Amino acid sequence: MPKQSNEGVGAGRAVLAVALAIAGLAAGGCGRERLLGAQARDPLASLRSASESRSFDLAFWAQQERARTPVWQQAAAFCRGRAERLYPNCGAVRMAGWWGNPPPPPAPPEIPQPPFAPLSASAAQRAPAAAPGDRR
Repeated sequence: MPKQSNEGVGAGRAVLAVALAIAGLAAGGCGRERLLGAQARDPLASLRSASESRSFDLAFWAQQERARTPVWQQAAAFCRGRAERLYPNCGAVRMAGWWGNPPPPPAPPEIPQPPFAPLSASAAQRAPAAAPGDRR
């Protein structure tokens, strides 16, 4: 009887291992997509995410702040006191809140007055006239 080679079995196992690895990555990615899908549809869910939202950015939150929507009020309450390094989407909420309520502009600087004020026309009329021959 001719001897069978095991080379085909080893190659088949390698192909099977690669196929299972690809299937596992695809399945893991699908689960992640479902999670990201929920965050992409719900602005409040996006605030809990550790990655920045593409859907709910500064423009979205500025619009919500301007309209004073319930979503805006909940987002502002959620982000109050939360660290941006842990909740990066709260940065857009804070910026929108600042943008909607910017601090007042600084007061204009005081213009320094000259050490003496020039005489006005009425003050010149009240000054005594110089006597003839009086040199000042």
